[in-house]
Amino acid sequence: MKIGNDNTGIANKVVTNLLSKEDWVIEEEEFKKKTKLDISKESLKQNVKDGDTNTYTLNILNVEKNPARIVKVEEELQGNAKIKKDSVRILNSKGQDVTNDKNIVLKKDITDKKITAIIDNILKDEKYKVVYDVIYDSSETENNVKTISKVRGLNTEEKQIEDTTNVNGTIKDTSLEISKKSDKKEVKAGDINTYTVTVKNTGSYDARDTVVEDVLYGDAKYIKDTIKVVDKDNNIIDKSKYSIEWIDKKTEKDENRFKIKFPIIEKGKDIIVTYNVQYADLEETQEIKNIIRAKGTNTNLAEPKEKDGVKVISKGVIKETNVDITKKAEKQEMPAGKKNKYTITIRNTGDYSARNVHIEDIVSGNAKYLKDTISYDILANRFLLPVNTIVLSNAHGPSTFCYVGKYKIADGYYVLACKEFYNYHDSRIIIYMYNDKQDVVTSSLLVGCHDEFLDVDSEYKDGTITIRTTYKKVQHGLDPPEGQEYVQKQLTRKYHIDDNFHFVE
Repeated sequence: MKIGNDNTGIANKVVTNLLSKEDWVIEEEEFKKKTKLDISKESLKQNVKDGDTNTYTLNILNVEKNPARIVKVEEELQGNAKIKKDSVRILNSKGQDVTNDKNIVLKKDITDKKITAIIDNILKDEKYKVVYDVIYDSSETENNVKTISKVRGLNTEEKQIEDTTNVNGTIKDTSLEISKKSDKKEVKAGDINTYTVTVKNTGSYDARDTVVEDVLYGDAKYIKDTIKVVDKDNNIIDKSKYSIEWIDKKTEKDENRFKIKFPIIEKGKDIIVTYNVQYADLEETQEIKNIIRAKGTNTNLAEPKEKDGVKVISKGVIKETNVDITKKAEKQEMPAGKKNKYTITIRNTGDYSARNVHIEDIVSGNAKYLKDTISYDILANRFLLPVNTIVLSNAHGPSTFCYVGKYKIADGYYVLACKEFYNYHDSRIIIYMYNDKQDVVTSSLLVGCHDEFLDVDSEYKDGTITIRTTYKKVQHGLDPPEGQEYVQKQLTRKYHIDDNFHFVE
């Protein structure tokens, strides 16, 4: 007896050329005798990664005395995986490959997902194995691949068994884009402004563990309870899908910032974060820089096209303050024709700077001013050194140069501090060694600066001035990579005042 295929592709037609009609009837009776099959399934690996190959084995055993006739085997694959067609083979009890044996019909229309085979006879205690390889498709998420095996003979009940293999997804690189806008470009001191940050996953895979960091430079602060996270359709994203870390300003050198972490940003999805900022109650106009960046474990570093972030001009509001004035004569009684000296002291006792102060003095009677004797000292009773830190200030307005304070270090010798505002918003602090006896400046030091190119801060301790300079835009070689034309470099120097009253490194 043999099993063959007719033109319809149905492989269950019994063909006999050697048997008589009588024999044929007898054989039909034999087909009616029931038997029982046991099946089991083996997988070489239970846990695999994307791109791995795994081998499956279906075992078929006849456990009763009668032969199992015309046994049809169907193997189906479900999930992100494919059957390697050239790997399919059938082994007998001795481990021999009988795929092409005349008593085995292996359907030629095997697909990536299904195998069909027919075995003519399986005798008592005889075992057949259907063996094949599977390759798992590339995926970025975990998934399960299931195989379903069905076995049935003409004289057996159908048996079915399933097997599941866990496939660990391989994380794929994707791309992020980030943008930021401000509702206002100019505000007044005390105003509230709204920022909007948009993070887009423009790649082909999910972004993993993405951290969005927002940094706020200047005299402004976040209003924390105003933060809102939505998708592009303005649907609020559940708080369980992200976490926020606030880092508040603690010193003058620190900045306000927050970090918001998203375990998953799905491909093609947008995340929109809005929040409010309030600007400090300033007297002087200043520029507030707001920088945003985002990075995931499988993404590029995303920054706005404007590298310095969003800039907002916070215009200062002049505040009222208090001024006290006193006048004192050197002598209370004076004979006619003699000189007397008057001293006028103006003191700002309020919380803000006094602006455009006008002083008018009137003498009455038969007295007159000696104009050549009029002098003033705006440095009186104001000191810069010694201090722990020379605080850098950021201002915006007309370029100006003014005294900040003085410190007497010896008879006739002073350290003078001056502050310069330039380019409308940048500032620097310079200290000078001043010889009062000769009325000359002998040396100077830049101890504070904040502009586009430099950050300078300093510290005074035990007679030594430590100056730390950050050069923000240093040319990065002759042919730097795009976007890396400039690098930052830092330099620390220490100075002291020598015996000749000069600043010496």
